Amino acid sequence: LYAKWTTLPTYAVTYSANGATSGTAPDSQTKTNDVALTLASNSGNLEKTGYIFVGWNTAANGTGMDYAVGASYTVNAALALYAKWTPVTYTVAYNGNGSTGGSTANSSHTYDVAKALTANGFTRTGYTFAGWATTAGGAVAYTDGQSVLNLANTQGATVTLYAKWTAVTYTVAYNGNGSTGGST
Repeated sequence: LYAKWTTLPTYAVTYSANGATSGTAPDSQTKTNDVALTLASNSGNLEKTGYIFVGWNTAANGTGMDYAVGASYTVNAALALYAKWTPVTYTVAYNGNGSTGGSTANSSHTYDVAKALTANGFTRTGYTFAGWATTAGGAVAYTDGQSVLNLANTQGATVTLYAKWTAVTYTVAYNGNGSTGGST
C-alpha cells in the first residue's frame, strides 16, 4: 500500500490601502486550510492625511467586520481586507488678542466634518470685533461663527485663532452755543 497525499486547500488574504496618502498595503498572504494565519501589520506605514489607521475591515467604508493588526484568522475562506481609518479630532482655541472682557469657549472639531466656529464672546473697549486671524497680527481669515473644515490634520492638535479688532470711529460736533459769528 502506498500513502496518497492531497494538497490542502489554500485561501488568499488580500490587503487594500483604501485611500492612503502614503505607504503601501501589505502583500497578500496565503491561508492554509485549518491552519491559523496571523494577519499583517501596518508594516508598509500606511498613512492618510487627517486620519488614523485603526486596523483592517472587510468593507472599504469600514462598516464590515473589524480585524486587528496581527489577529489570528482561522476561517477557511478567502478574505479581502481594507485599511480602516478614523478621522482625527482637534481643538480650536480662541485668543482675545487685546480684549478687555468676555471669553470664547474652545470648540472641538473632526477632520472632514464642517463645523461652525464658536461665536465671539470677547469685548474690547473702543473696538468692534472684525473676525478671526490665524496669527496675532494677521488679517481676518474667518468671520464670526463661520463654518470651517480641516484646520488641522494631527490628532489632538490645537489651532489658535486670534480676535481682530477695528477701532470705533465717531464724529465730534461743535456747537457755537450762542456765538454771533464764525464756524468750527
